[in-house]
Amino acid sequence: MTDPLWNGDCSSTAAETTPSSRALARSSLSAAGKKRVDSITKPINESRCLVTNFEPDGTIQYAHILPRAFGKVTQLEYHWGIKYGCLNVDTRLNVIRLRSDIHQHFDRGSILFLPSEKIVGRYLLDPQAAIEETTYHYTLVALRNVQTVPLTRRNIPPQPTSLQNYEYPFESFPVLESHAHPRFMIMHVGIALQKTTDFFDLTERYPSQEKLIRDIWKLFEKWTGIISKESLDKFKDSQPPQSDQESDSSTHTRPQRAVHKYNSTKRKAPATQPASPTPSSKRTRGVADSGQLNSETVSPPTFGDQLSTNLYQSKQALVHEWLSGITASDNEF
Repeated sequence: MTDPLWNGDCSSTAAETTPSSRALARSSLSAAGKKRVDSITKPINESRCLVTNFEPDGTIQYAHILPRAFGKVTQLEYHWGIKYGCLNVDTRLNVIRLRSDIHQHFDRGSILFLPSEKIVGRYLLDPQAAIEETTYHYTLVALRNVQTVPLTRRNIPPQPTSLQNYEYPFESFPVLESHAHPRFMIMHVGIALQKTTDFFDLTERYPSQEKLIRDIWKLFEKWTGIISKESLDKFKDSQPPQSDQESDSSTHTRPQRAVHKYNSTKRKAPATQPASPTPSSKRTRGVADSGQLNSETVSPPTFGDQLSTNLYQSKQALVHEWLSGITASDNEF
């Protein structure tokens, strides 16, 4: 299978092309997009849930791996060697089928799918490596906030016991086969690691995967790193983006990235809703939030390695951003 997402051609009209319309961060996947996903998942597992293996019904949803609202798509195009404006988050290589409850845990970064060490190693050597396979294999790992959530998977074909239950940390969970591209899965894991304070618990829970998890973080940092203005301008000028166009036309023009649409007109809250918090209540809320700023979340790293330092610095940046928001809110009054 080929896809212009990886070969830099955005003009193909073949079945593997990425969608032509601009993806809206606050809209759902189009009917055409769902058909593209079904066309590639049906031969693999009849479009069942990737985790539970349950048949597609009203509870089996379409889940984006790299979020539609992700704000660094241009960096990914630059580091992945894709033409500017050609990476679309609605490509079927970035969408999987998940049961609604699993979808929620996946979106929160509580359930992660690790690509193989071989693929991650290839990207460490060459970030623009052309890896195009029909399917890929993933290992499921989970953060401790889902330790009370059992996973039930249907055996295919049916065995004496058709359903099998797995308990956290799901170490015996079978390796998963999916069409989803490893680049997107690596990004999903990186985003989750950036947000969580459970990184060291994760590596302790899955010691055999520690090196792989750290290598994934290295890739995530590299792919989302700062690009010089000169390099970025040159990259953009090489292929100017298409004008905004929102349609599901079968004519495949340049795919676009996700964009945000907000209503600039502010509405008054109905009388039945509570009024906006006063400055004092905002400060009270801030005090409550600060309860999460404990020794685990803001203490300097003790491991001395680069990954620990990077995670610590990320937490510091989040704390500073939070404090700035509290100050800005108080200054409004």
